[in-house]
Amino acid sequence: MYRANDLWDEAIRVAQRHGGPAASKKVSYAWAVSLGGEAGAKLLTKFGLIEQAIDYATESGAFEHAFALATNSKREKLPEVHLKYAMYLEDEGRFPEAEKEFIKAEKPKEAIDMYVHQQDWANATRVSEAHDSASMGDILIAQAKACIERSEFTKAEALYVRAKKPEQAVKAYKTANRWQDAIRIAREFLPHKVQELMGEHAAYMRGEQGLGAQSHDELMARGRQLEEGREFSQAIDAYLQVTAAQTKSHDFLEEVWENAVKLAMNHVPARIAEVVETVSKRLMEISRFAQAAELYEGIDKHREAISAYMQGGMWDQARDLARQVGPKVEKEVTEAQRRSMQETGAAEDLVHSGNVAEGIEAYAQKGEWDKCREVAEQQGPHMLVKYATLHGAALIQQATFSGAAKVFATYGTATSGNNVAMYRRLAKEILATGDYDGGEADTKSTRSILHLRQMLAKVIVGLRQAGDESLMREFETLLWIAHMTAAKDVAEERGASEARRKLALSLLRHIRIIPADKAFYDAGQCCRQANDLSMAFVFLNRYLDITEAMEEHEASSTTLDNSDFADTGIPFDFPLPEKQFLSDKDREKVRDYVLEISMNEKIQQTLNVSELDAVFKESDMVRDAVLRGGRAGANSELFMIMRDTVNQVP
Repeated sequence: MYRANDLWDEAIRVAQRHGGPAASKKVSYAWAVSLGGEAGAKLLTKFGLIEQAIDYATESGAFEHAFALATNSKREKLPEVHLKYAMYLEDEGRFPEAEKEFIKAEKPKEAIDMYVHQQDWANATRVSEAHDSASMGDILIAQAKACIERSEFTKAEALYVRAKKPEQAVKAYKTANRWQDAIRIAREFLPHKVQELMGEHAAYMRGEQGLGAQSHDELMARGRQLEEGREFSQAIDAYLQVTAAQTKSHDFLEEVWENAVKLAMNHVPARIAEVVETVSKRLMEISRFAQAAELYEGIDKHREAISAYMQGGMWDQARDLARQVGPKVEKEVTEAQRRSMQETGAAEDLVHSGNVAEGIEAYAQKGEWDKCREVAEQQGPHMLVKYATLHGAALIQQATFSGAAKVFATYGTATSGNNVAMYRRLAKEILATGDYDGGEADTKSTRSILHLRQMLAKVIVGLRQAGDESLMREFETLLWIAHMTAAKDVAEERGASEARRKLALSLLRHIRIIPADKAFYDAGQCCRQANDLSMAFVFLNRYLDITEAMEEHEASSTTLDNSDFADTGIPFDFPLPEKQFLSDKDREKVRDYVLEISMNEKIQQTLNVSELDAVFKESDMVRDAVLRGGRAGANSELFMIMRDTVNQVP
């Protein structure tokens, strides 16, 4: 009556006096609803009932109002409202909406469980990867169980292995009497179980599986009979004779073995330690670590209990118990947890627990280099360079040379230890293979081997700071070769064919570093395009000599005829490349061309040594002008191209 006439104070008075708190809450909520939004929230706040009103709204399905109340008056209740709304949406089958609400409630595990229940593995995995990576193992195990139900054992096996639960794959194969598969998995992942499995298989083949067919009552019968006859010690033995080979129910096994413990504690105290030791070990074998630890605690075997907790990954319980034992044991548990997280690659847990260095190392071991560098960078430049070096080394092992150069160019280099040899090898590999910037180039001329040049520039700075003049000059040469290689592409893009020819000729002086077959081929082709057929003939003929020596597996270049290159500055002794630069078909084309021009009597088939010498001198003057501020040749086309190329690198 009072409510109908908007006499809400009177309605609340009557409700409080005659209906109790619940009735009063309902009337207050109804008043708030009639006012709506912020006014209603203020009213309930006045009565000190805002929390109850939010609960009442969610229980009534009035989620919009519940959100309004929580937003305006009690924001700490918002996650709870989101959770209840998510559960409501799940019941309604509105799973994508429910997922969003679970995430807002900071309960991603609930969203994952929802999708697992629906066997929607893709969405469960997506939510896990984005919000709760620790749940990935549970998803894989649930998916594996679903595969087992469909007899898709191969898929299930792969999922169990990914979840690091090979013992469950073994169990599934045993249940299906696929013993060879069970033994195969054990050999690979659980070698300590192989003999036991083979024994079980042999018993199965002999037809001794009758025990496995016994009911639980039959397995318990002898122990109960002895217990009723007050033959307690013998009853204990009877209970302990029940093993995991006779039943697949771990709950039943735990019950039977605990009967043995109870009998020892109540009737045969002399056997308590022995029985607890036996049962605890068996419980740990079936992964009942908490129960095993509790038994050990019951007889004050704290170290054994701590060990059981640790084996089960229950680090909080292990640490709590260790704290009671003493600081030394607590430290041991903390160190064991750190090692475990390292071994399992729990990098994020290590970082959050304060073991940052170990966490970074775990990221590195897992190959999660972006996260590794992100955390390392927070520890300072030295740590960042250290792990950039490890990443680059890993990429080199995978023959991803351009990627390694990019890492070093971006995150820095260190010239200590064996790093210099690694940078030297990387430079030679990239210059030899043409594995430049992995397809990321904007244009060939502006980006070609840019990362290599940036890396070499950083190495030179480090060597200069270390005062190592000899190594610094070596890497300056490597950097200049890389600059000239890039400048060839710039010249080609600009249509500067003569500058490109001079660069190709100048690179011939460095065939101890760059592949000789490629260098002579490039020089010959550039001369051919410039219609300098005499020089083209000599260089391409030299190219063919090198390829033939490679085919015949010659030990070195010293077996070649070097008379054409006397007094030219082009080395006689250089390593023969391991792989051919051109295909068989393309090499045959070069052979045909050389044969063709050899028949032309107008071609002298000799080097123009004076011209070659002039090119080399100009190249040296340009280097002096570009790098050291010299003036000779500073206005030539070659200078302009080299200057622009060098300026690409800070």
